[in-house]
Amino acid sequence: MKLRIVPTAITIVLAGVLLFGGWFMYRNFAVQQPLEKFVAQLDGVQSAKPVIDGRTVRVELQLKQGADLRDIYEKIATEGTPMLGGRELQLELKKSSNEKLDQLWSSMLFKVAEAMETRQYSKIPAAMQQLEQANEGLTVHTEMDDTNVYITMSDGKASKYIVLPRIPGTLGVWPNA
Repeated sequence: MKLRIVPTAITIVLAGVLLFGGWFMYRNFAVQQPLEKFVAQLDGVQSAKPVIDGRTVRVELQLKQGADLRDIYEKIATEGTPMLGGRELQLELKKSSNEKLDQLWSSMLFKVAEAMETRQYSKIPAAMQQLEQANEGLTVHTEMDDTNVYITMSDGKASKYIVLPRIPGTLGVWPNA
């Protein structure tokens, strides 16, 4: 039996186009677009663009002034579960801050990093409250859930949103017990 090269090559190319085209269409129309529409309609979201990888869904967000970051994350993580398909959710926030907020955040990095490293999360709101009291016109809002610490800094004109992933303490068996 002699294989003909042209029909075989055409069959391979058509099969590849159908498989990869179908996969692209599924990912785009069944996963990415519904997730984009869902996130864009959430209160406080100005624009959203999901980027789906093998194990993660990264949502690039542009938030409106005064948006509740923790609430947005929670709604995407819970109500968007069918669209996430078991993938890890990561939020990527587009820059909406100004130079003043960036400098104020930089001045707090050591205190916040120390609190995160030592898992003494209650030090973060206290440090941010000191910053708020020292700078007139600045409002700071801190929240935490089981996965992240959320910090929102606002000076009336711009807002800075920070999401810090936390590693909750786990209980285990002590070797000397």
